[in-house]
Amino acid sequence: MKDGMEGAGWKRRMVVLVHMLPAGDAHFDWLIQASPDASDRVLTFRTRIHPAEGLVFSADKLADHRSIYLTYEGEVSGGRGSVQRVWEGTIERVEMGESNMEVEAGGWLWKGRACGGGAWVWERTGHEKRPQGQSGGGEGVRL
Repeated sequence: MKDGMEGAGWKRRMVVLVHMLPAGDAHFDWLIQASPDASDRVLTFRTRIHPAEGLVFSADKLADHRSIYLTYEGEVSGGRGSVQRVWEGTIERVEMGESNMEVEAGGWLWKGRACGGGAWVWERTGHEKRPQGQSGGGEGVRL
């Protein structure tokens, strides 16, 4: 299902956070904003591979996060560690189905499909270097 936001003048965001856990482990949280409503929650996936680096990678679908995490950095409540934004960009297109999703940003296209139990497999195509309009770093961050 197409999200219907193309051409509306509203810019959706995509953010990658490094989530450092209290035990010293870490993972990436990949947040995908699919709605213009700032009070809405954002789609969130946990992965060991930076989404801008992996050509094919697995990710676990987490509960949607509050949109504040698109800009938040620091301690996470409840002693769940801390997050640091390492990459962000503007989404040009999002299409979602029951068990698949496409996200396009800066000349890159991510195609994801659900594998059951919250597990997803993603494939990235497009630029081999960071697309224009994307900022941050985090590529090369190894967990």
